[in-house]
Amino acid sequence: MMLRSEIVKALAQIVEPKRILVSLEDIYVYSFEKILENRRGSNFDVVVKTTSKDEISQIERLANTEGFTVVQRGRNVDFYETGKTTNKVVLLDTAPPPDIADFDERFSGRAAEIKEAKHRLMNVLRSRGRPYKSYASVIETLLSEKAIFQCENCEVCTGYCTVSPHFDHIETWSAKGRYLLTRGVVRGEVKPSRRLADILYSCTLCGSCYIQCIPTPHIHEAILEIRGKIAEAGLAPESAQAAFKNIREYGNPLGSSVRQRSHWMKMLRADLLSEKADTLYWVGCNTALRSGIRNTAAATVRVLNEAGVRVMTFGEKEGCCGVPMIFGGLFQDAEQNAQRVSEAIDDANVETLVTSCSGCYETFVNFYPNKLGVELPCEVLHTSQLVERLLREGRLSRHRLKMRVSYHDPCGLGRHCNVYDPPRNVLKSIPDLQLVEPFMSRERSRCCGGGGGFWGVNSKASMSLAHLRLTEDFASLNVNVLTTACPLCYTNFLYTSTRHALGIRIYDIMEILDMALKEKD
Repeated sequence: MMLRSEIVKALAQIVEPKRILVSLEDIYVYSFEKILENRRGSNFDVVVKTTSKDEISQIERLANTEGFTVVQRGRNVDFYETGKTTNKVVLLDTAPPPDIADFDERFSGRAAEIKEAKHRLMNVLRSRGRPYKSYASVIETLLSEKAIFQCENCEVCTGYCTVSPHFDHIETWSAKGRYLLTRGVVRGEVKPSRRLADILYSCTLCGSCYIQCIPTPHIHEAILEIRGKIAEAGLAPESAQAAFKNIREYGNPLGSSVRQRSHWMKMLRADLLSEKADTLYWVGCNTALRSGIRNTAAATVRVLNEAGVRVMTFGEKEGCCGVPMIFGGLFQDAEQNAQRVSEAIDDANVETLVTSCSGCYETFVNFYPNKLGVELPCEVLHTSQLVERLLREGRLSRHRLKMRVSYHDPCGLGRHCNVYDPPRNVLKSIPDLQLVEPFMSRERSRCCGGGGGFWGVNSKASMSLAHLRLTEDFASLNVNVLTTACPLCYTNFLYTSTRHALGIRIYDIMEILDMALKEKD
């Protein structure tokens, strides 16, 4: 009988080695066929993700020659349920990649049923005495609550997972796989490991996992909690640990010198910033330190001054909001950092904090109070929210700007904080600007691929996902400008568009509004 290593070597002559799966985590994920059912069993030795009938035929011929057993998922289940064969068993994953258009067709018109399913889920959580934000209980309850009707008949649920295409739609690296592994850790069936860390940190935490069928974005929060357990075990990726070290030494995750934080101010007239004001502009590390997007900060200050809003900044003393530590699972360090930030803001005695960074915004309004137990002593707004308010008050006069634009919803601002309309209202307020929506927008917006710390873990993969978003969702719209409200999305799209010569100009919404304020009729 062939050894597993010999089978793997032989299979590698037929399929790419990365589609031959043997780790404990892979075997665990593939021992479930449907996420609401019990494990089918794990009496198989190798999983192969096939992409064609020819590959399947070649593997079956190899099995006949070498004496191992081949099982296709959903067929001959008794072989890997009960171990009825003494041969080594190779399980074939023959499921095709999920079709987003098919999801849309299957689940359209079922909003009332989906809303009721979500309502039942929340009632279960409350009845068990668990808070709405109890991350691990959300994942466990959703899997056990069989009232979520869609899951009864669904066989493949890699869903809208942003990252899954980069990993050939292998279930371990999909929303379904991370979902199962997270529950496995909660139940004590899966232990923290380097492999588990690779899988769970290769997630953008975008929250769109099951948006086509179960609109609850909290699965990413369960993954975040398990990252904390991984970090406690000393298994967090080097990129997460490096970001924390940089924040501690330099006040930012990039390791840039403190002096670079004020470089963007050279784009402004000196009189546009105040030493003391009621409004604090929190610039954020990415906006302040990445040279390609620093104009966002300058444009923001110009727009607010045009509306009569004087702003102050912390300049070189600003520091980091701490979201890289949160994404890295370093919650205790993040809490200490949040306390320092809150004290600095309290000392500044400001009424409003405004930021153009969706990551900082989500951190201040969501992670600080709900994850770290820290409340900021002032109102917190994203720039789009403040400017929308100023527009309603008639404090900004826009000129015509002939431009065909599409808007990308950042995950942190949109799905996680439900801020969809303010950025659009800002753009729609500009005469002659045409806003064109992609098919996947608002709550269904595909992630740029850079969130959740994934840019630091795998920048190449992150940019490949940005390329997917640009070419599949925006290229057909015949727009020459893509705008967003997040410096990380901006960076990922800018680098990707430039590298691939896609011809799409990338701007922050404040840059576009700044253009409209300068333009002459």
